Amino acid sequence: MNTEPPEAPPATEGVPIADAGADANEAATSAISADGATAGSPVEHGPQLTELTELAEPPEPPEPPEPPIRARSLALVDASRARLEELLVAPGHGAEAIHDFRVALRRLRSALRPLALIHSRGFTRRAGAALRAIADLTGELRDEEVLRETLTELELPEAREAISTWMRGRARREEGLRGRVHKRLLDRRADIEAQLETVRARFVEGPETTMSDAEFAIEALRKAIDKVALRAADANVDDVASMHKIRIAAKLTRYTAELVDGLADVGAKKPMKLATKLQKNYGRLHDLDEALIRMERARGLEPRARLAVMKALGQERDALAERLVAEVHADVTTLQDAIARTTAVFERRRERERPVEGEATSRTEEPERREGE
Repeated sequence: MNTEPPEAPPATEGVPIADAGADANEAATSAISADGATAGSPVEHGPQLTELTELAEPPEPPEPPEPPIRARSLALVDASRARLEELLVAPGHGAEAIHDFRVALRRLRSALRPLALIHSRGFTRRAGAALRAIADLTGELRDEEVLRETLTELELPEAREAISTWMRGRARREEGLRGRVHKRLLDRRADIEAQLETVRARFVEGPETTMSDAEFAIEALRKAIDKVALRAADANVDDVASMHKIRIAAKLTRYTAELVDGLADVGAKKPMKLATKLQKNYGRLHDLDEALIRMERARGLEPRARLAVMKALGQERDALAERLVAEVHADVTTLQDAIARTTAVFERRRERERPVEGEATSRTEEPERREGE
């Protein structure tokens, strides 16, 4: 009988388990053949190694960020589309939803003016005309709402009862008109969506003209403020049209400032604030002028009350117009100072970032001069 003890396994005394495992991994790695299998091992191990290889591949690089001005332009379109969708679920005739849609559409239309700096003028004009046609669907309702708000704010205790009776009849007309506008917008929904999608697709394509964000912001603001200055030069208390043009220019400046504020660190909050004030004040003046025209035709209102309303409207209108004309030139100067300071800051920054002429050459020639010393 063979009494020799069985052969002992290879000694691992003193070798940590982790180190032993590492040695085994290194051996397996060194035995990998060109086709992915280990020498002397079944081919079925190949897929496992391939799977490990795939896990080790670097991740895909992130998508580049959306250019800021394009992102802001798309946001305006998307806001109009979202407000249109809200009309579908709005309660009643959607008074608030119609208002929100009208405001979103106005912001988009106003932005097309400065965006003509980087997009073709033909596109911005066609898009502006199409959006204006959509906005006109709500125009009569807006006029009725403004008349109601303007008359409600008048201080006429002696004629308030007669005015209230007349306005109750107008309220029924306004509600009926709102229902028709709501239906009109929903009936035209497909066409409106198509127009908005056309504008959006053009924004996605990107601008036709290359401008830096800072250059675009400053030039857009400058052109808008120049328009206010031009209209202010023709301001006339008795000229309804000239005063209304100042309102339109102020509105353009406000929405331009909203579009570019913070773009490439260009600040536009001061012109935005002043333009908003001008738009509000000249908007009030325009509402008073429109109310005077409407009240001249208000035959359903008792004659004495109608005359009292027209007198109160005329007095407020004249006082406001005189104040606005007296202030407009100072307001324009403030706007011009703001864009001048913004431009100066941009020019200083661009000057600092511009490489000094001959700097690169001097650096490359410096070693040669040292060698020749």
